[in-house]
Amino acid sequence: MIAKCVCNEYTGPALVLPTQVDGVTSTFDLVIVGGWFSIYGERVGYNITISKKYDVYGVMQYDGHIYYLIQDEWALCCFAPHSLFEIYKPDIPFGWKINCFNIEHGPLLIIGYDGITDSYDKLIQLINRDRDMVREFLDYKDWLNVWYND
Repeated sequence: MIAKCVCNEYTGPALVLPTQVDGVTSTFDLVIVGGWFSIYGERVGYNITISKKYDVYGVMQYDGHIYYLIQDEWALCCFAPHSLFEIYKPDIPFGWKINCFNIEHGPLLIIGYDGITDSYDKLIQLINRDRDMVREFLDYKDWLNVWYND
């Protein structure tokens, strides 16, 4: 799937997820899903380029919002709001899986490669940019490039 960036400013709510499926016991049990940048505390936007096409490595739906897993201009994986994109190529990659995690504020639906659909813990590790999970993301990205270029 390929999405074309139509905007890089976003004023919607930040995506905040509990670190554990079984709920939040303190503010330390929350993670803010990165990707956006701020200037003087104001959320300004995402580090993506308008009109550029981005490979989508996963799709997340939570609390009424949809996010695409992309690699931004800093080469970081991030979940960016779908409203910043239009779908350029709707074909989804071979082997994508789907899972639903019942967390606080309702279900979180995730579609993508094994690393993000296998377990909620692995998804949170990728969001926190855990070295092993980022390596798995980059390996998947490389495999996908080979798959489509052969």
